[in-house]
Amino acid sequence: SIPSICEPDVIKFGDCSADFILHVEKDTVWRRFSEDKFWRKFNCIVTHGGGQPPRGVRRLLHRLHNELQPGGKPRTSDTQKKLPVYCLLDNDPWGYYIYSVVKQGSINLAFESQRMAIPKAKFIGFSSADPTGTVTVGTILGRLPAASCTLVGDGAGTKTSRCNMSFTP
Repeated sequence: SIPSICEPDVIKFGDCSADFILHVEKDTVWRRFSEDKFWRKFNCIVTHGGGQPPRGVRRLLHRLHNELQPGGKPRTSDTQKKLPVYCLLDNDPWGYYIYSVVKQGSINLAFESQRMAIPKAKFIGFSSADPTGTVTVGTILGRLPAASCTLVGDGAGTKTSRCNMSFTP
């Protein structure tokens, strides 16, 4: 569970080897990706917002995006790449609304948008142009940049992605 307060004095990022963040709308989708070890196979962090993500989830996504770079090294300058965020959401007005809140912030918290919005977040998943209407890992991966779909190994055959965080109560 992601806490509602995700500030640097509460959550500190440790080692993180992820290449991207995949944010999904629903817990059931997150559970399926977890069962399939999607995060391990594709070296990513998978989060969900239970529909409209609460402030803590949006703030954590913002921090991960802005403070880490692909491959896990902390960002030390503004010229370094940011950890990409991809949103897998429903193709309906609610899904697009959720995406707009992640990308631009909400109206009610407009004064917090600078600390929570992720302008470079990308929408993936299904659009009205998709003919099959079924979600497969292949269709999702087809929408990610090629560099994000590589597997990372430790030399012993283990493929893994990790992001260690420490919580301060």
